[in-house]
Amino acid sequence: MELPSFLNIIQTTVLKELPKFIGDNIQKVTQLIDAIDQIGTFNKINDSLLHSIATIKLGGSAFNWYDNNKETLRSQRYYTAANTDLLQMQEEARTCL
Repeated sequence: MELPSFLNIIQTTVLKELPKFIGDNIQKVTQLIDAIDQIGTFNKINDSLLHSIATIKLGGSAFNWYDNNKETLRSQRYYTAANTDLLQMQEEARTCL
């Protein structure tokens, strides 16, 4: 049986440690986007896989927002741009509290 490489261990750990983004007042969508971008750069991951990673890490109202808008979010590039809208929605919700 072949032991996992050091790089595989790092990749697995990074993905496990990346918290779910649920869209609450404490989390910042830009932190999630930056973390996913760093994972992509470090591992040379294509946009399609980054998009999958990003959607797996969504929960709560953030996942609901994605689910309602996923037809227009076809790649990581669109996902990043559209998350600006999520950030704005998060700010608006915070001011209503």
